[in-house]
Amino acid sequence: MAILKVMLEGARERAIAENDLETMCLIMSIGNDVTETFLRARADDAMINKRLTGMRNDLTACLALLYNRR
Repeated sequence: MAILKVMLEGARERAIAENDLETMCLIMSIGNDVTETFLRARADDAMINKRLTGMRNDLTACLALLYNRR
């Protein structure tokens, strides 16, 4: 999870500096997939489930920005 945070922060900085939403949305999508896989092993973890819900909302917002920009 720590490496995902580093990647996401780098993607966020790049998105701001270079208007690169594609990379940011891609990293967010990877984060969602990794978290879903982790949650399958710990289905009863309410904190991770809540985090995943927030991550999905963030990804939806990122994709909306990306598609509305075109």
